[in-house]
Amino acid sequence: MPLVLDGDTGIVGVLLTDANGNVTFDTNTLYVDAPNNRVGIGTTSPSTTLHISTTSNESVRIDASDGQQSSIGFAQNDDVKFLIGNDLFANGSKNFFIYDEDAATTRIYVDSAGNVGIGSTSPESQLTISRSNSALYSTLRFTNSGASGRQYEIGIGGSTSAAGFANNLYFYDSTASSNRMVISSSGYVGIGTGNPSEKLHIKSGGDAYKMLLLEAESGSGDAGILLQGDGGNQFNIQQPGGSAGLFFYDRTNTAYRMYIDASGNVGINTTNPETTLHANGATLIRDRAQITPNGANYNSGASRFAGGAALEVITDNANSSGLMIANSTGYSHTWFNYTDGNNYITGDTTNDTGDTIIRSFSGGPSAPTYTERMRVKGSNGYVGIGTDNPQTPLHIETNSAGIAAELRLKNLQSNRETRLSFWDENNINQMQLQYDNGGNRSYLTTNGNGLTVYSSQAGGEIARFGLPGGGNSYISSYFTGDVLIGGTIPSSSYGLEIQKSDAGAGLYLHRKDTAAMNGAGIYHAYQITQTNGQSARLAEITALGVSNWGGALTFATKPANGTPNNSATTRMTIDQDGAVFTPYQPGFHVSNNVAPSTSNFSGDSTLLHFDVVVHTDGNWSTSNKRYTIPKSGKYLIYGQVRFDGATSYSRCYVSVNGASGWWSPGLHTIYDNTSTSYRSHTVSGVLNLSANDYIELRGGTNNGSGTHQGEGSFGAHFLG
Repeated sequence: MPLVLDGDTGIVGVLLTDANGNVTFDTNTLYVDAPNNRVGIGTTSPSTTLHISTTSNESVRIDASDGQQSSIGFAQNDDVKFLIGNDLFANGSKNFFIYDEDAATTRIYVDSAGNVGIGSTSPESQLTISRSNSALYSTLRFTNSGASGRQYEIGIGGSTSAAGFANNLYFYDSTASSNRMVISSSGYVGIGTGNPSEKLHIKSGGDAYKMLLLEAESGSGDAGILLQGDGGNQFNIQQPGGSAGLFFYDRTNTAYRMYIDASGNVGINTTNPETTLHANGATLIRDRAQITPNGANYNSGASRFAGGAALEVITDNANSSGLMIANSTGYSHTWFNYTDGNNYITGDTTNDTGDTIIRSFSGGPSAPTYTERMRVKGSNGYVGIGTDNPQTPLHIETNSAGIAAELRLKNLQSNRETRLSFWDENNINQMQLQYDNGGNRSYLTTNGNGLTVYSSQAGGEIARFGLPGGGNSYISSYFTGDVLIGGTIPSSSYGLEIQKSDAGAGLYLHRKDTAAMNGAGIYHAYQITQTNGQSARLAEITALGVSNWGGALTFATKPANGTPNNSATTRMTIDQDGAVFTPYQPGFHVSNNVAPSTSNFSGDSTLLHFDVVVHTDGNWSTSNKRYTIPKSGKYLIYGQVRFDGATSYSRCYVSVNGASGWWSPGLHTIYDNTSTSYRSHTVSGVLNLSANDYIELRGGTNNGSGTHQGEGSFGAHFLG
């Protein structure tokens, strides 16, 4: 039977039931299909548990108040699994989300701008895929479900992913189980490899020529690569369309640098190579070159490259010339050939002399001039330089004004020797003129007792160069008597005496060819050597150059350190202005600009404290407030303090080795004005002290109380 629902202002609706128990409200506004347990809204034939039918765009509205989500929950056995709704964070914002209740995470999120986030609630692009666990993959898979369809993935590998995937953007062929391309975190692109080591790294297990293909669009178009450095210079590597070949083109300078034609001929600075290698311009071969005529019966094992040959010429005839140098008419002048197991250089034989001649050329092709520079005689092998008729095995002449006939020997290796040796008929080296590049010294060495200076007027040998006793040895000069330079009669028995009759320098030391004036020096050294061979440099006097062409003088002595060596230490310097400096001068100076850390005194022998070290030679003790004497001698000592709170006499004195009392050895002062509480004391003088003595500044008052104020200083300076 019908049920009418009344409101205060009229009938709201009619609820009808039929014989099957179905319920209808307002025709099809709400319909309950009782036998099938279905509810229809806008339909009387619901096909699902809840069936909503409408002709408008909005079928269902879920409206939440401010601060609440508007969402639908999907549950299983009363356990909500997913939420779908708006305003994920319940803050009044516009967004759409799908939330996983079990995982407590948002699976899909669409923000107000339409950006979609999968695994992210802050998508920065139209589609953002994110995974909060950095150890896992973030992937996007494309699947073609056809009969021959394939699957591909684009993703980012996690930190613990397999090699080639970890932290890389990868393109993976799931069907073939193969990683096709990756972009590493360094920006390197790998094709065929998951670990690219360069900006573009292509790896293939097949034919190498198939790794990269550059194809022109048409049959006449070129295919190539354009290279450009950061300076803007451009270079092409290009294959010309319509022909077989390859060229290297300098676009910056519009020039072909290398061209390989269809026959395989290589041209350098030419596009029309006529031979296998055609270089247009000067050619420099840094390493080695080999010339092998076509058809030569050549055994590669015979190569002499292993012996260091720069140019190797292989011939097809054992007796033919390996290398021939000829003029344009075909007349040969020099042959380099190999016969009967020996190598030969055959020279000019136009005059049937058999001589080998080396000439220089000048004047140009129209008026050539040939000048003979060296000749090797065919009759006896004599070598002439500057002459065509050598009379000795080596004959050197010169006919140029101002040029000496010089034989120069030069060794370019450092720390090596250059020598000229003289041998006898028994193949014994009797004498050598030798230069030691390592020590920058020259020697005359012999196989006998050396070079001796003998004078019958002096009664025999006066000097010898070379060690006695035979054998080859470096030069060792000695004189049997005193040496006099610049005179004929010595003044006395001196080892070396220099006499001068004019005002010039008696001993002149000159250092030549210095790179710069500043710092250049020349010195006297005083050496002593014991009979056991130990030697030491005792002292040095050195003249030093300073800037603006000035000069300074330094004096150095060796400390008594028990070691025989040449380590002299500078003790005094006279600079270019005449000022005298002593590098080592013991002393110290300490002071206070505020009250010291320990300022109270008790009695008149209190150790006074100074906290500020102005300078010290390392012998002032900041903890004991004392100075230890480093070197015996006289010291200028000074001290100044101010006392406060003293009502009777006060004292200040320098204590030696801890002695207390103003009567102790040292320096002291007394203040007996009892009407003044602020009292300044100054003490100074010279004390003769021994090494390891120590001095302190002590003082105070006899009334037993007071303070040591901030104004004060204490110091000492070595006098000598």
